[in-house]
Amino acid sequence: MLATVSYADERGCFESAQQWIAKVNGEQHILRSHAKANCEFSGRWIQDIASENQAIRKRVCNDLVLIWTHKECIYFRDYVTHEAYDPCKSWSRQMCTQRRMVL
Repeated sequence: MLATVSYADERGCFESAQQWIAKVNGEQHILRSHAKANCEFSGRWIQDIASENQAIRKRVCNDLVLIWTHKECIYFRDYVTHEAYDPCKSWSRQMCTQRRMVL
């Protein structure tokens, strides 16, 4: 059987998410579950556009991080714990910076 690539672990996305989640009181399992799924999804999405030109890759990255994860941070704040918003936003900015360096 072939080993599958874990996009959540690639480039430290999920590891970084776990660091801020550990600082939040409350429903950490929900935050972890969302973070793992989001890292997997965004990693696959970026991988799928590997052959596209740089402008398209940067736009996709910005859309993923600046729009999609912003909505996730609002969800975390409103439905999980209000403490999650600031660390989630900080993590989103960190992931955006990291993705720009890769692109």
